[in-house]
Amino acid sequence: MSLFQRRWLMDSVHRNGSATYTEIKRQQRIWKGILEALESERQRYKEFVEHHRDALWVFTGCGSSYYLAQTGSHCFSEYTSLPCKAVPASEILMFPEVIFPHAQKSILVGISRSGSTTETVRALEKAKHGLNIPSLAISCDPDSEMSLRSDHALKFPFEKENAVVMTSSFTSMLLAILYLAWAYKQDPELWHKLMSLPDESEKIMNRYEDLMAGIGNLDDIESWVFLGQGPFYGIANEGALKIGEMTLSLSQSYHSLEYRHGPMSTAGERTLIVVLCSQAGRELEQDLVRDLKKLGAKILLMGDVATTAKLNEVDYKVTVPADYGDLLTAFLYLPLLQLLGYFRARRKGLNPDSPKNLTAVVKLDL
Repeated sequence: MSLFQRRWLMDSVHRNGSATYTEIKRQQRIWKGILEALESERQRYKEFVEHHRDALWVFTGCGSSYYLAQTGSHCFSEYTSLPCKAVPASEILMFPEVIFPHAQKSILVGISRSGSTTETVRALEKAKHGLNIPSLAISCDPDSEMSLRSDHALKFPFEKENAVVMTSSFTSMLLAILYLAWAYKQDPELWHKLMSLPDESEKIMNRYEDLMAGIGNLDDIESWVFLGQGPFYGIANEGALKIGEMTLSLSQSYHSLEYRHGPMSTAGERTLIVVLCSQAGRELEQDLVRDLKKLGAKILLMGDVATTAKLNEVDYKVTVPADYGDLLTAFLYLPLLQLLGYFRARRKGLNPDSPKNLTAVVKLDL
C-alpha cells in the first residue's frame, strides 16, 4: 500500500469507525490492569479451582463468547489437566441431560461481555436451579445480571466497549480464564509469560498493522477462510466472524486439517485463507499450507519462525515468538485478525462500529 493510501486510511480511522479501532488498539493496556486486579485475589481463585477439581468444567456462551469458550476451555484443560468442554448456551437450554452427565460432577462457566445475554443467563439459571450445578460468571460487567445470579464471578476492571463487535472484551475475558488456570498451579514460568504478554502482543500488533491494512484493501478477494486447530480453532471461528459481521463478506472457519475434506473445493484465486499455525501440529500444518497454495488461493500464514521460515511460497506471513507456546499465542494472533476485519470494513465503506442487523446485546423473551 502506498504512503498516500496509508494516510487516507488512517485519516478515515478518525472520521468513521473510530470506536472499533480504538478498542482494538487499547486492549493490551487493559490486560495489565486485569492481571493486577486478579492477582490481588490469587489465593481465593486457587481455592476455587481446587474445590472444583473433580468436576467437568463446561464453558458456555453465544456468538463470540462461544468461540471464546472454545479457546478458553482448551487452554484451561491443557494447563490444569482438568476435564473441560465448550458448548453454546442454547444447547444447555435444549439438551441439558447430554451436556451434563448424571454420573459426573460439573461446573458451568458462563461467558458474556455484557453479562445479560439472555440465552447464557438462562443456561446458568437452568443449571443452578434445575440441575443443582454451580456456576461461575465471566463478564466485563461485575454488576451484570449474570454476575449477580451466579454462585461465583471472576471480576476485573474493564473499559466498556462502544462498538457492537467484541474486540478487547474477547481477549480480556480469555486472559481472565488463563489467569484462573494459572492460579491453580502457579507455575513461575507461565506467570513471567503472562506478565510480558501485553507488551509482546502490542509489539506484534504494531509491527504487522500495515500488513493487515494492505490485505484488507485487496479488491480481488471475495471469500475468506480461517483455519486453526486446538486452541486456535476458536480463534479461527472468531476471525471468520469478525470478517463476516464487520465487512458483510463470505467467511468460513474450519479445523485446519478438515479443510481438505470437502471445503477446499470452494477455494480459488479470489479466496484468502488465513492459517493459524500451532507448534503441536507444525509439520502437518506446513504440509497443508503447501497443498492449499496449489489451489490458487492467497495465503496469510501466522506462526513461529520454525513454521514460517520453511514456507516461502505463501503470500503473506506473520511471525511470532515461539516462547509463548500454543497456550498463549492466541493473544498474538487475534488483535491482528480484528484489525484485518476493521480495515476490510473501511475499504468497503462500512462502519464497523455498528454492523448491519446486529446489536451489542442479544436479549430474548425466554
